[in-house]
Amino acid sequence: MPTTRVPLPTLLSYALVAFTIEFDNEAGRRSAHRTSRHGGIRKNPWLVSLAMYSNCMRLVDQQGISAAELIRGARTAPNLSGMQRWGYVVVDPATKHVRATPAGMQARAVWEPLFGTVEARWDQRFGEKLLGELRGSLVDAIAPLEIDLPQALPILHHGLANAIAAREKATASRA
Repeated sequence: MPTTRVPLPTLLSYALVAFTIEFDNEAGRRSAHRTSRHGGIRKNPWLVSLAMYSNCMRLVDQQGISAAELIRGARTAPNLSGMQRWGYVVVDPATKHVRATPAGMQARAVWEPLFGTVEARWDQRFGEKLLGELRGSLVDAIAPLEIDLPQALPILHHGLANAIAAREKATASRA
């Protein structure tokens, strides 16, 4: 780690990247997927990430959800074409209804407890007191923000703008 003063965004990125890597690695260990050696079955879904879970699969179950509701709930546009191509969801082209496949439901079952698993490891590794203080400081820092942020890194569009945030900003400026 550099000994010079590191900018805050860099420090936040270090923590996010470290957590994401640990989360994704644990998900990979717990699931059969195309990149694993779980019998070499190619029909298993592609291995995806914390961002894909947070921005899509945490909101989609077997009953499904409309694409519009999914985008509102995720507060960003999820990569639906990728999630469909990788075998986690099906999207009805006529109604834009998004439903989890059996593989998607299996992945949800793997991903859902991983936040607690990784956070418990971090409590042991870094200390519950330190992580509690960090969590409290971050909650205080984001509380005054005037934007409803997604729970994971969003997929950005041209100009590095999240389509939902840009729409909200445009709506607010017209008001």
